[in-house]
Amino acid sequence: MLINMRMKMAGLAMVAGVGMVSLANGSVFDTVVMSGEVGVGDKTYESFNRVDINNHGQIVFQTVMDDDNQSDDLKTYANYYVGADRNCAVIDSLVSGDVWEVGSYKYGYALASPMYRTQINDRGDIAYVKMLEPWPSHTIYEEERGDFELVRVGVGDVNQKEVLAKSGEATGGVMPDPFNQGAAAAHYYKFSAADYFELKESGLIGFSSGVSKQGEGDTEDLVALFTIQGGGVNEVFMEGKEGIGGPFWANIYDQYKFNVNGAGDAMFVHDSGVPGTYNGSLAFYDSATGMTTELTKGEALAPGHDDGSYYSSIGKIATGMLMNDNGVGVFEAYLKVDGKSSRQALYRLEEGEVTLIATSDFNFDDEGEEFGLVYSPDALNNRNEYLFRAWESMDKPFHQLYFGSDDGIEAVYRSGDLAVGFESEDYRYVGTAFDLIWRDQEQIQLNEQGVATFIVALDKEGVGGKTALYSRGIDGALDLIAHTGEEIEVMVDGQLVMKTIKAFDHDLFDLNDENVLAFGLEFMDGSSGLFTTMVPEPMSGVVLSVMGMCGLMRRRIG
Repeated sequence: MLINMRMKMAGLAMVAGVGMVSLANGSVFDTVVMSGEVGVGDKTYESFNRVDINNHGQIVFQTVMDDDNQSDDLKTYANYYVGADRNCAVIDSLVSGDVWEVGSYKYGYALASPMYRTQINDRGDIAYVKMLEPWPSHTIYEEERGDFELVRVGVGDVNQKEVLAKSGEATGGVMPDPFNQGAAAAHYYKFSAADYFELKESGLIGFSSGVSKQGEGDTEDLVALFTIQGGGVNEVFMEGKEGIGGPFWANIYDQYKFNVNGAGDAMFVHDSGVPGTYNGSLAFYDSATGMTTELTKGEALAPGHDDGSYYSSIGKIATGMLMNDNGVGVFEAYLKVDGKSSRQALYRLEEGEVTLIATSDFNFDDEGEEFGLVYSPDALNNRNEYLFRAWESMDKPFHQLYFGSDDGIEAVYRSGDLAVGFESEDYRYVGTAFDLIWRDQEQIQLNEQGVATFIVALDKEGVGGKTALYSRGIDGALDLIAHTGEEIEVMVDGQLVMKTIKAFDHDLFDLNDENVLAFGLEFMDGSSGLFTTMVPEPMSGVVLSVMGMCGLMRRRIG
C-alpha cells in the first residue's frame, strides 16, 4: 500500500474568464455556501443535507433555511443549482413547520428533506423527489412514506419543471390479479424514506414507490420499480406478479433493494415467495429483452464454497447491491451451513455468472476465511473497481475499507497502522467512519478515474480520537485532506474567519470524475458549510472552472 503526503500545487492560470486561482502552500478549500449567509429570498441558510457535482463543475445542493424576520417555527426546505457562470438559483422549495426527520430510538435522527436526493448529470438534467406530506412517525421502524412528485428540470431553466410521476396518477401498468378478479390499473401511491431513486448519466431515472389500485391506501398496496427514459415509464418489477416472488411480509430492515444502470438493466432483492421468511433472493432485469431472471435463491448452494454453504438471504445493509453500465454487479449474500447462523460473502455478477469475491467466518467455528465480517459494496465504477467495508478478523471488529478490481482486492489502509499525515503524532487508523443513523450516507466515493475519498476514525493512545478525510489515488497512495480539530480560514460575510473543524457531514459528499470533491464541514462554533477541493491528481480546465462558481472563495488549511 503506497502512502504519501498531500501534494502542494501553485501557479494556476486564468481559464475561460473564471479568474486567477493561485494555490498557496497547503490544501485549498473553496467555499460554496456557509450557514448564516443569506440566500435567495432573504432567507438564511441554516443547514445542508445533500450535494451532487457533475463533471462540468455544476452543483446542486439541499438546504434548510430560516426567515430571521419571523418568530414562528416555519422553515424553508429548498434545493439550489450552482452554475459554472457563478450564478445560484433556487430550484424548488417548501415552507413547512413539520419535523422532516427519520431515525431510530437507539441511534438518533437525521434530516430526510422534502426535497429528496436532488441529483445532476453531465447532460444538465436535474431530478429529485418532492415529498408533499411529512413522514408520519419519524422512525425507520415504521412505514415512513408520503405523497410525492418526481420532478425533472434542466440547467437552462430550473423554473421549467416536469413532473414525471406523482401519487394518485396511473403508472400505465396493471396490478397483480392472483384471484382472477379482473385487471385493475396501477397507480403511484406513496414514496418511502427507504425507496430507490437515482438519475443516471444517460438521462435515465430509476425509482421505486408504492403502488395501488386507485392510488389509495385502503386498497392493495404493493412496491414497484420503474425506469423513465425521456418521458416514457417502464415497469421493471411489481411485487406479487407472476414469475418473481409474491407479496413481501418482512419489516423495514428487509425493504426491497434496487439498483439500475444507465442502460436500464436492474438488480433487485425480492422475497422468495414464502410469507414471513427473510430468505431474500436476487434477480436481474435485462432491459434489452424485458426478461427477469433469478440469480440467487434461498437454500440454493452458494458458489465458491466447498462446505455446503447455501444462500440464506441477500445483504441489504448500506447500498444492498450495485451494478455498473458494463452490466457487472457486486452484492453481499448471507450464507448458512447446516442451519448455522449466517456468514457474509461478497459476490460478483458478470454475464449471468455469479463468482465469489470474498467470504467471512462470522458465527462459524472454523475460522480462517479472508474476513471476520464483510459488508455490501459502497461504490462501483465502470472500470469494474469497487469499495467495500469488512472486519479483518473477529479479533479486529473495525470497519476497514477495501478496494477491489479485476486484479483482486487490497486494503486501503490497515487498522493499527500509523495514519498518513500523523506519523510524528502517532495517530493510527481505527476504521472507516460512518453514521449508525439510517440516512442517505455518501462519505465513501469512487469516481471513473479510480480515485476514492473516504472518512476514517483515528486514535492516539492516552489522547483520544479524531476523524480524518482522505483520498486514495489511482496508484493506491493515500492523501490527507483535512481532519477534525484543524483550523481553517473561512470567508463569512466578506471577512476571513478562523474556524475549527468539529465533524464531517456524512450526507454531504460527492466526487466527480475530474477529481473535484464536494463535501460538508461542521465547525466548533455551530456553523456549517459546503466546500470543494481537488484531490491530488492532474487537473483539467473543467476543474479550474469549478473553483470560480457562485463566488467561491479560496481557502487555505493551516
